[in-house]
Order: sequence, then structure tokens, then C-alpha cells
Amino acid sequence: MSLECSGIACVGESICEVSSGTVSARVDIEQVRRVTLGYGFQSSRRIRQTAFGLILLIPGIWGVFHLLHWAIFGGTLVALEGWLSGFILLGSLLVAAAQRRGLYLDVDTTQGPQRLAFSGTPSRPGLQAFLESLDQHLAVPISSDAPGINYTNSRYDAVAIKSVRTDPSALQAGETLPSTAPNA
Repeated sequence: MSLECSGIACVGESICEVSSGTVSARVDIEQVRRVTLGYGFQSSRRIRQTAFGLILLIPGIWGVFHLLHWAIFGGTLVALEGWLSGFILLGSLLVAAAQRRGLYLDVDTTQGPQRLAFSGTPSRPGLQAFLESLDQHLAVPISSDAPGINYTNSRYDAVAIKSVRTDPSALQAGETLPSTAPNA
């Protein structure tokens, strides 16, 4: 079975993030415990990616400064200065990608969380159909935290009820734990 919606595809035994025809992230279906649709920063390591982009900008700016200095005052041009100016492009692309916002799937796996980003904005009916098909394909709790998109499957409700019954910290103010004794 092959499912696809705006760059996220469920092919064979894995969920993939597809970018320009190549797989950029892959999660095995057997490892998936829960899926949550969300909206926000699509990069899972946004701060680290931004910091690395800024670090790459430093030698790029230095290279451009020296190229401008050579163009204005003359002197010897070192090829390394030209190559270093290319780091401006790489650094700015990394910073821009880290700040990109949009829809994503947070996939909770046995190996830890994974974030799969949608490449574009899917249509609401298409996204709803994708989530329903994904629900049938995965058989794990699926929910939506994205504003304006309501989706929860029955498996998610059962897990939420179970966690409230066993975890007193999950209760709302004024609620009490339900009795585990059978009704008489």
C-alpha cells in the first residue's frame, strides 16, 4: 500500500519524508507508537541547525570582506577567499530552513521522537483522507495538535483514558481518579 500527502509517504513498511524525489527521513512502521499532526517549526533540531548556520556564515562573511578589500585596494587574491564566500549561501540556507514553519508529523517511536515535515500545505480534505488512511495502515494512536484541524482516532481515546486512570498528575483540577471496583 502506498500513501502520499505533500511529501510524506507511507511506502511498504516505513513512513518517509520525500524531498525532490529522494527520501530524506525514514521511520519503520514497527517502531511507531504514536503519531501527532502539528503546526510550527518543521526542523526537529532548530536551535542546533540555526547555530551551525550562523557558524558557517562567519567564514563566509570573512571571505566576502577580503574579496571586497581586494576589489577596492588591489593586492593578491587567494582562491580560498572566493571559496569561503560560498559559506554565506550554505549558512543562510541552513538558518532559513531552521526557521521554516508548517505542518509536520511528530512520530513517537521506540527509538525516540522523529519529526517528518510536509513539503507544502496540503488541502484539508486531502490531509483528512491521508490521516484516515494512515490510521488504517498503522493501527496506533493518531491525533492532531494543529490549529483548525481536528483529528483523533479511537485508539488515541483509549490510550488517553488509560493514562488518566493510572496517572493522577494527568487529572484536571477538581477531578478524582475513577473507582476501579466494578459497578454493583
